[in-house]
Amino acid sequence: SAMFSFIPELHLGVNALFSGEFDGISFAPTAFDIILPPLVNYLIKLKPKIGFPPDPQVYIGTYSGLGVEVRIFSNNNVLYGTNDGKTNTTMDYKDKNRMQLYPDSLSSCLVSELTASQGEWVYFDPNYKSGKSPGFMIPGLYQDVYFKRIKG
Repeated sequence: SAMFSFIPELHLGVNALFSGEFDGISFAPTAFDIILPPLVNYLIKLKPKIGFPPDPQVYIGTYSGLGVEVRIFSNNNVLYGTNDGKTNTTMDYKDKNRMQLYPDSLSSCLVSELTASQGEWVYFDPNYKSGKSPGFMIPGLYQDVYFKRIKG
């Protein structure tokens, strides 16, 4: 007998081969109950610190693109983006033009789920004279998505 079980978000799978019959439905949760707690604790220790810009006001504001409004805000020296006011996406600052997106939970936006936005790069327009970036771009598989500052 064989059992294959996966947790796609963690890129983790358990494959077990048995000689004889077994109850795979009860085995998989038991196996993950044993494996996951120490693995999660280990990964938490390895998690790198989220980058924060020297001047967050350059990015804080509301942007619009594809009929969606995205609000970027700061809380406890972390930048976040949200399009529904409920689900936040951490924005990891890399340099004045680039950040990476890390959704804090499953997104309410089917598009971002289907495009696998975990670790997606965001490129801010570097040509700003007002002290605030006029917009940003998210590269796509088929087309890039542009967001223009509308408030803030």
